[in-house]
Amino acid sequence: MNIEFFITSLSGGGAERVVCNLASFLVQHNHKVRITALRGDDLTYEVDERVAINYLQKEYYRHHDKYYRYSEIKVVREFFKQLSSDGVLACFLELPVAFSLLMRSVIKCKLIICERNNPLFYPKHYQWIFKTFAHRADACVCQTNVNACWYQRSLLMKSP
Repeated sequence: MNIEFFITSLSGGGAERVVCNLASFLVQHNHKVRITALRGDDLTYEVDERVAINYLQKEYYRHHDKYYRYSEIKVVREFFKQLSSDGVLACFLELPVAFSLLMRSVIKCKLIICERNNPLFYPKHYQWIFKTFAHRADACVCQTNVNACWYQRSLLMKSP
């Protein structure tokens, strides 16, 4: 199976460690695995050499000007469009999850969102995106029951 992990960066942090560990485990069990990081080019944790690593934007400008953000959206959209329909995309952290939910129409494969943090601590615009569009994911993996309940309530509010 083709498995793609999408994360903001690979420089430190718990979600980054989990992605590297999962990718290494899955490639050892005969899956084709790639990790795509939105930003940066540094890898903090060890990962099996058979795991492909891809960086969409090596440079990240912290001033967040609107032209940079627009180019980032275009790069992510092109990345989503090239994903194979026979695979799975697993997104970690708020920005990759938000991008995947908002651009779900261009993603042909199964989409799994992975929640590592409490959504109540995210800025309001992320909370709105997650509540409004969480139903677009094929699955949601949560680290805690608090996170799972938050998403479950969001999905129930969308039910007819």
